[in-house]
Amino acid sequence: MTGDRKRGFTLIELLVAMGLFVIVLSITSAIFIRGLRSQKVITSLIAVNDNASLSLEQMAREIRTGICFKVSDIDGENWLGNKLEFINARGESVAYDFAVGGLIDRIVDGASAYITSDDVVIRRLEFVLQWPLNDDDKQVRVTIMLSVGARAEQLQAFVTNIQTTVSPRILDTSYSCD
Repeated sequence: MTGDRKRGFTLIELLVAMGLFVIVLSITSAIFIRGLRSQKVITSLIAVNDNASLSLEQMAREIRTGICFKVSDIDGENWLGNKLEFINARGESVAYDFAVGGLIDRIVDGASAYITSDDVVIRRLEFVLQWPLNDDDKQVRVTIMLSVGARAEQLQAFVTNIQTTVSPRILDTSYSCD
């Protein structure tokens, strides 16, 4: 009789094998889902940083060809502020301002438009003007300090600080700002 019996798996062996398979499948699914979430977060952060870099580059490009710079005061200083005003290469009055809602506002001859995306939250925007110290150094310098984050709730903790200094191409003494 023993020769006629076919060997197979017992019910216990099948249950153990299925249990192990379910556990391995659950672990790999969790890892895969976590990877997808991480990719989504990283993609969002890259988009925020790209938008901040684009906005910063737009400001820097226009500042390079501008004249007659001034800032709105923070703490009563005439060289530090969160609103930069100047005349651009086309002769238009331009201002970059830290707008309500965490956006950067570009104001040209009174017309306003945001230059940052709605997904981006500007937490800090400051402009520092460095005036010429002597006759050898006639170049004004504008330093832009920017802290940027994302509006998405899961990304609130991530903040990028960016700072750059821009020198206009036109020397400070070669024009009149009156």
